[in-house]
Amino acid sequence: MFTKEYDKTNVESILRHAKQLQGYTLREYLDGVQLPTTRETRAGNRGQLGNEIEKYFFGYEPNSNSEPDFPDVGLELKVTPLKRLAKGALTTKERLVLSQINFHDIVSETWDDNSLLKKLRFLLLMFYVAEKDVASLDLLFELVSTWSPSDKDMQIIRQDWETIVAKVRAGNAHELSEGDTMYLGACPKAADSTVRRSQPNSNIPAKPRAFALKSSYMRAIWNELNGSRTEALSDSANVYDFVINKFKPLYGKSIADIARILDIDAAPMRRSKDFISRFMKQVQVKLFSKRLSEFSEFEKSGIQVKNILLLPNGIPKESMSFPYINYKEIVLQEDWETSDIKSLFENEKHLWLVFKATKPYSCQRDLNLNEIIFEKAMFWNMPAADLDGAMQDLWRDTVAKIRAGDYGHFIKMSENPVAHIRPKAQNSNDLMETPQGTREKKKCFFLNRAYVGNQIRKMVA
Repeated sequence: MFTKEYDKTNVESILRHAKQLQGYTLREYLDGVQLPTTRETRAGNRGQLGNEIEKYFFGYEPNSNSEPDFPDVGLELKVTPLKRLAKGALTTKERLVLSQINFHDIVSETWDDNSLLKKLRFLLLMFYVAEKDVASLDLLFELVSTWSPSDKDMQIIRQDWETIVAKVRAGNAHELSEGDTMYLGACPKAADSTVRRSQPNSNIPAKPRAFALKSSYMRAIWNELNGSRTEALSDSANVYDFVINKFKPLYGKSIADIARILDIDAAPMRRSKDFISRFMKQVQVKLFSKRLSEFSEFEKSGIQVKNILLLPNGIPKESMSFPYINYKEIVLQEDWETSDIKSLFENEKHLWLVFKATKPYSCQRDLNLNEIIFEKAMFWNMPAADLDGAMQDLWRDTVAKIRAGDYGHFIKMSENPVAHIRPKAQNSNDLMETPQGTREKKKCFFLNRAYVGNQIRKMVA
């Protein structure tokens, strides 16, 4: 059924060999061969299946060489997991780590001679379906394909690489965050989160990091390989400047002015609670031809669009909410490094569309359209110091209280400078199951409104 031989100097031969596993497990390929290993189970060893594929399927020893896995054809092998969504569809599970970052070496590299390119230009991707408590040999391979970044994507990846390297050269490797970049991230890379490495031009130790294709970009690759493509927003690699420059002519104008300039009928949506959000979606269509989330650059980078209305004092009336806390998952399946909330603020950048009211108000509908002024558009991601400091403290406190069954004393806005926990249930019957088997009112992480206002002021400065 399976063939064992392939030509490692021929791309077509390598791909034909790899595709044999599509729809099968490695155990089926090995057909009863007893492996000389005692680490057959996948639990606690995320790289186990990749190592087994290298050693027992392709026939070479796992290594950390800077050269691609198949150097004769410049092809890098990556075994990467999928997860099954609630409705049964499959999507990518995590970022794709490419190579370790050596802070001291990278400062002398240029884009054209950097070590990352060898691992990135041409990939053999083997997607398998991750399942809890299933031995690595029994995990099913769903799709096997070669893939290379497009010229446009490579331009953005180059810009990301230069952003990361510039921070290291400035002695700020300790401030690196995946939110700094669009497709290529500098992700934490250590089994022990307390480990630190020296960096050039600074005495401050930094977390070990690796270059990785971000989780949102991996999701877009998966969609692309399954026939789904989205339109590019611009030919420019500098998406941030392109988007901001489109919004700039509207700065200082009221919603009434913007509606008139762009020929938008705001009246039918005016009484809606999410009026500004609905209005700005129409503004995006007028400026860009469709909503920003529908363009490939936003899909691949995971940029989230948020509309913010400030009071005259420059602080939002409301704190900014994020997805519900799953009480069971946060204590049973997460640690801080892999938590959903850390991923949200470390991996993703936000586009904030900022408005200011010309007078105090109790309800947004109290303002007429001339009293809501568009201040600016800005890209934001949480500073590393805030994420590793106050945000981590909040997460750890929240997990400890859920474990203890204490759902009434989560950290309040006055007790943390960045964020807090509070209910966001639709009604008294909107409950979430807990690890204790009870059901409690749904709660969310909220960014403090004063913190949001302060971040906006810093960006203005």
